[in-house]
Amino acid sequence: MVRMEKIAVALSANSVAVREFISGIFRFANTRHSMNLLLLEDYNAITPGFVASARKNGVDGVITGMLKSTPGYRALIASNLPSTFIGVPKDTPPPHAGHSMVVLNDDRAIGRMGATYLRSRGQIRSFAFLRTSDGDWAVMRQKGFVDEMARSGVKPAAYDGASGRNGAGLQEHIGEWLKSLPKPAALMAASDADAHLVVGKCAEERIRIPEQIMVLGIDNDELICNHAEPSISSIDPNHAMLGFRACEALCQIMRGTHRKASSTIYVPPIQVVERDSTRTIPPAGHLIREALAFMRQNHMQGISAADVARHLGISESLLRLRFRTIHGRSVRDILLDMRLEAARRMLRENQEPVSRIAAACGFASTSHLSHFFRKRLGVSPRDWRSNAGQGASANRA
Repeated sequence: MVRMEKIAVALSANSVAVREFISGIFRFANTRHSMNLLLLEDYNAITPGFVASARKNGVDGVITGMLKSTPGYRALIASNLPSTFIGVPKDTPPPHAGHSMVVLNDDRAIGRMGATYLRSRGQIRSFAFLRTSDGDWAVMRQKGFVDEMARSGVKPAAYDGASGRNGAGLQEHIGEWLKSLPKPAALMAASDADAHLVVGKCAEERIRIPEQIMVLGIDNDELICNHAEPSISSIDPNHAMLGFRACEALCQIMRGTHRKASSTIYVPPIQVVERDSTRTIPPAGHLIREALAFMRQNHMQGISAADVARHLGISESLLRLRFRTIHGRSVRDILLDMRLEAARRMLRENQEPVSRIAAACGFASTSHLSHFFRKRLGVSPRDWRSNAGQGASANRA
């Protein structure tokens, strides 16, 4: 019988990014039947005592991410226990020991992707970058953005809410800073949370998005991006692949097959997920916005394109034409996406029967929900809930 390798995973699943890291780890582990994951609460569970007794307790390797240099971190680096790090303490060089690897988002590439995308949005008078964190990931995203803009001779404005005057009075000064940007402007934020902050301040200052300022976030946190008004375009950094590569690298270290010259693996971003905050709005855009607002409020009530048209006081054929012209998609497809997202959220957050979730989310029947779940996501609602539950169990560990 093949001995199962025991992998300790010490990550706090308190953000969408970390939950996606964990899903990537599960995805790799589930392809290898000889791997057993031990889910720990967070990186603080890695103590000198844990490291000293790991081998005796059958632990073959560790996947973790450290926010600061703890005694446990230093013990892990000094040991010969195979380990991969999804992030290392700020101002701490990546470990160079043969038993350790670091796997990171390519944050410079994320910044460059954002700059390239915003430059493509048309006639923009000014560009800007905003961050409220001094984390290396935020700084690197800004550097990538600035460097890519410099290739076109553009020097973007910068708002650093993590230090100096801006940090001391972020809420007080960000509005006046946004008003000072020559319009139309295009802004990249270091995270979706920062982008949401910008959207809120623009609403307070009556700055129209995207007509006066386009806003682009990072992390593609659907909870934040889809529920903002307007919805926020965002870069998908491929967090799940980060977890997958961390698990893959750990296996190579444990088997002695790792041959990479560098001690750090960088995972490139996937794409910009475009939403309303950066879409160019033609003259009929106000009608589409009103339609989308009505759809977001009522999509779980089983509404149809005819109901949307009736709410707007226009013909259904005109509504279809406007959506095809502006979105390239039908009202029905967008309503379906909204309902599927609501179903995914309910499947993840409670144990209601699938039949009740189907009805609550506006699907005609359980089979109707299952059909579109398989078509869009490749799995049944029950299988998706089981996989989502694996990631959720890390939060309860």
